[in-house]
Amino acid sequence: MQAREYFPSQEDLGWDDGEYNTQDDSPPNAVAAETNGEKHDQASSAVLSLPQDQDTHHDLELGPPAQNLPSNPIPQVEVQMVESSENPHQIKASRKDFYKFLFTDGNWTDLFATSMDWLLLDFAFYLLTVNTSKLVPGMFGQRGGEDQTPYQVLISNERHIMISTSIGAVLGGAIAIKVLNSFSRRKTQMWGFIVLAALLVVVGTLYVTLINSEARVTIIVLYALCQLFFNIGPNTTTFIIAAEPFPTRYRCTCHGIAAASGKLGSVLAQCVVHYVTEVGDERRVGWVLISLVVLMLAGAALTKYVTPETCDIRGKSRKLTDLALGKAHRKELESMEREPEGQRHRE
Repeated sequence: MQAREYFPSQEDLGWDDGEYNTQDDSPPNAVAAETNGEKHDQASSAVLSLPQDQDTHHDLELGPPAQNLPSNPIPQVEVQMVESSENPHQIKASRKDFYKFLFTDGNWTDLFATSMDWLLLDFAFYLLTVNTSKLVPGMFGQRGGEDQTPYQVLISNERHIMISTSIGAVLGGAIAIKVLNSFSRRKTQMWGFIVLAALLVVVGTLYVTLINSEARVTIIVLYALCQLFFNIGPNTTTFIIAAEPFPTRYRCTCHGIAAASGKLGSVLAQCVVHYVTEVGDERRVGWVLISLVVLMLAGAALTKYVTPETCDIRGKSRKLTDLALGKAHRKELESMEREPEGQRHRE
């Protein structure tokens, strides 16, 4: 192998003659001397210099390439892997600490409120939405004894459900995405329960008295409004509020408990629907809708007095690190926000 083929030239390395001096005054094959009487740990290597008055190439026995580079090589960046160490003061999840967080610190009310809100909401929501194929046809004057093919039944049910349920649900979800970033989630949920209570009273009353008349169009419109406010309010906020007020180490556990409570409400709702549909009296559906008003008012009261507020007084979301400190810390933040600005500055 030729020396000039092995070693890059100064121009290839981008070095200037004035900045680096690659010519060694030491004689050929000189061995690096000891410095200050101390020997280097690494083995000495021979410094090779080529005669400048010869144009011929010489075959040389070469050592490692790094030994023949200039004394001041290109600086190399050393990347050090820094292992992240956990905070030694961080609280570890345990049954004892979970018990302390819920009962000793008084945060069990947050879990109770989020779970009951979800149960009351899902009882009414799944009673109406899961069984739309049984409840909605009566609003459009369709009778079960009519002679129709299965295809005709599916097409008519699809059209009726889209008008009475799907349109309101999609619009409600879109509005909720916009609203919940500017308004308090707890207030949105509370007013959602109240509006639903009012709508269910009207829809249930009309269902009982006018289901067999031409006023069923009004029932369909009001029923669609129910789906709209379901998704603007409680059907969206119950998911969000249940995930915010708990510390990270217990957030999934508490959210799972609240969600399981909601599914329990949906199971109980199916028992009621089975009773109503088996009897065959369409007016019973109206009475069931009216009875749901009690659940909606209970949800509104529970939201107002027990459900945790996860936003500040301006409707903006609080930091999860502040919410994780529990109910007592939230109340301190709320009291500080309600104080006049001048009084806070004086303190």
